Amino acid sequence: MSSDHKEYLKENTHLFVQNVAQSIEDMVGCTFEIDTESYTEKAFVPEFGMTVSIHFAGKVQGDYVVVMDEKTAAATIDAYEEGMEFEDLKAMREDYGGFIKECLNLSVGESIPALEQNFGEITFSPPVVVYGELE
Repeated sequence: MSSDHKEYLKENTHLFVQNVAQSIEDMVGCTFEIDTESYTEKAFVPEFGMTVSIHFAGKVQGDYVVVMDEKTAAATIDAYEEGMEFEDLKAMREDYGGFIKECLNLSVGESIPALEQNFGEITFSPPVVVYGELE
């Protein structure tokens, strides 16, 4: 892959992150600060328990992924209370997992056109993977 395309992938990553943060803010008013200094290109190893992803393919292929601590995901929809047990959180997965899934769908829809400008037509799989299960 050319260095121009690698640079563009970084730019598209930033666009995607901005779109996710903006989608969450638009939907529930919760804001996130974006730290571009934390961007690194490395093997994907999720740091938190909740992973939501959509696959895309074309001249390039990959995944748009949101990885988030479940407490944070629940807090975005005001479903988390301090000291809540994991089992209580787990019972609400459908609610906050569904919310993050919808944010991901919106964000991918906003990010794909920019990716297509440099790489041609991209297709993405409408099903979203949440907690390792296809939805």
